[in-house]
Amino acid sequence: DGNISPRSSTVAVTTSGVDLPTNINLTASTPSDATEPPVVTISWTKSAGAIVRYEVERTTVANSTTDSDFTAIVPNNINTTRDDDGVSRDTTYYYRVRAVDGDARESDWTDLRSVKVKN
Repeated sequence: DGNISPRSSTVAVTTSGVDLPTNINLTASTPSDATEPPVVTISWTKSAGAIVRYEVERTTVANSTTDSDFTAIVPNNINTTRDDDGVSRDTTYYYRVRAVDGDARESDWTDLRSVKVKN
């Protein structure tokens, strides 16, 4: 009859029920005039459901999952595009996005996406 193992334990998993934003896209614009600041534009496809805002954060720490490593890119609103003009030239940044619905439930953070701001 083959090998039969004992039944596995049942595991319950609770999720927020809020869909992640998808198709995260990062674009870095570096003006040729060194006195003008570079800008990173973050865009994504909206989440399904009654989303009231999106939160965007950035870090310079690759693969970080430590919240204190991140800086919020505000304002948090319903728009699916955000400009970050607080970046520096010749630096790699990592961004994550999450959705928040009308019941204040948050999606998980998206996986980090990176962009290099040129000098």
